[in-house]
Amino acid sequence: MALCAILSEGLSSVLHREIRDKYGLAYHIYADISSFDDPVLSQSKGVCIEIGASMEKKHLKKYLEVLTDVIKNLPDIVTEEDMERIKNGRASREYITAENRADSNYFAYTRYGKIIPYEQRDKMYYDISLREMKSFIRKYLKSDNVSYAMYGPVKNKKPLS
Repeated sequence: MALCAILSEGLSSVLHREIRDKYGLAYHIYADISSFDDPVLSQSKGVCIEIGASMEKKHLKKYLEVLTDVIKNLPDIVTEEDMERIKNGRASREYITAENRADSNYFAYTRYGKIIPYEQRDKMYYDISLREMKSFIRKYLKSDNVSYAMYGPVKNKKPLS
């Protein structure tokens, strides 16, 4: 999905800029999205966005503070350059993955509840505007509706906040 590409695809993505480059809090950072759609009713029930990072434990508290701030301010952070970057990257990814259509169709089916032809998927991807992306972010990615989960060895079981 375009939001995941904006968040974490490439070294100039939002999370790389804000978490990795600006603050040096993570070695690696990524985003993935799952939608909870009802394919029968063609209605979206919501989305779940997973953001993961590899980092030293000493950076965890600051990472969570910065990530929360990024999520809260994401509509103001995303730029037209981000939109162009993901659209340009989409063309090269589709060329590379075109030979693996079975996996791609399965992915589309699980995400959208139906197999969507490449041309239609491309149109959905290329036609999204910055205004529409910001609207989607405001609707689905709210900082007051965020849960955090950490993986790794835990010695102190007290909450971070």
